[in-house]
Amino acid sequence: MKQTITIGLYIILFSIGYAEPMDWNRAMELALQRNAELQAVRKEWLASQLQVASASAPAPLNLLITPALTSGGTGEELIVHQNLELNGLRTARKRLAERERDLTYAKTLETLNRVLAEVGLAYVEAIFAREQLRLIETEVQLMERTVALVRQQVQAGVRPGVEQIQVEIELERVRQRYELATTEARNASATLSRLIGLPADTEYTFTSDAMAVPTLSTPELRLHPLAQEAQFQVDLQGARLHYLQTESLPDLGLQLRVERWSGMRTRPGWGLLVSVPFLDYGARRSLLPAEQNRLFAKQELRASILSTLQTDIENARRWVDTAQRKRDTYRQNILPRAEQLAQSAQVGLESGQLTILQVLEAQRTTRAVREELLQAERDYALAQVRYLTATGALAFHYQSKLMEDER
Repeated sequence: MKQTITIGLYIILFSIGYAEPMDWNRAMELALQRNAELQAVRKEWLASQLQVASASAPAPLNLLITPALTSGGTGEELIVHQNLELNGLRTARKRLAERERDLTYAKTLETLNRVLAEVGLAYVEAIFAREQLRLIETEVQLMERTVALVRQQVQAGVRPGVEQIQVEIELERVRQRYELATTEARNASATLSRLIGLPADTEYTFTSDAMAVPTLSTPELRLHPLAQEAQFQVDLQGARLHYLQTESLPDLGLQLRVERWSGMRTRPGWGLLVSVPFLDYGARRSLLPAEQNRLFAKQELRASILSTLQTDIENARRWVDTAQRKRDTYRQNILPRAEQLAQSAQVGLESGQLTILQVLEAQRTTRAVREELLQAERDYALAQVRYLTATGALAFHYQSKLMEDER
């Protein structure tokens, strides 16, 4: 017996020693470091920065070699020319790359906001499942004590044997709920582990106030990831239109020409190269109106997105207020009465003044109120996370931590 207890204590200490301490900030920190989707979008944003550096480089040097194939045909020739891009094409190309980089950054923020929202929701669900498991575990212990007391009263002849059967059935029902809550807690922890990049079987230890969602500063609507993406879509389309218009402008370049480099060689000659892209077979004339219409469409889409975001934020705020009122009502009014009912039922059970049906009904009511309070706490925390998501506060607060390693 002593050996069994010793082994059990070792198992408990081993589990406690390797449990992962977890709170809101720790969950977000691990997600920023380990979440595969966040790591992918961070690398994509870094690639867009390199693309800007590439677009800033001058136009490539063109080398044209035409060797002589026959003695009576065209002679050999070497032409080297470099476009100077005095028409602003290089600037337009850089501007286009910068707008693409900005759009990539906005999409990175959108992904960051969404992934951290998933982490926050999973974090709340994991705490709720753990607290629900503890609550049901307490209910099992209460029912076990109730069964033991009723068994004693039946043996003493105070209560009929049928009441013992009733409390034993209730005990089994509560135990089944405990098994279900255990599975739900494991699944919730596994979901959280997946999002923050830890093994699925990781055990967590939460603090007493772990369900409290921190208050983050709310950014302006224009800084919301979706609002930024909509704006950068407009800017990118404007840059594309400008680049297309710039391509149609004449440009000046330098040219080096050597007519023969074998036999009777000729001296290289320097000259100017003037490019006039006036003949495009109508392609540009058809493309410009199309790109202009796309610009107008993206401007209208931006206005629609801003309106939708404003509505979503107001709705999320109302859900937070409603959930908070519900939680406070349970804390201040309903739960104290349920606790008083539980105490009265316990006194009636011990004294034999209440029937077992009355005792069980009182215990079920108290149990339901406690679970409903826990559910109200969960709903309030989830509403807070959804409000932070709707306002873009998650991305606004943690964006620097996501990008700091790449800078």
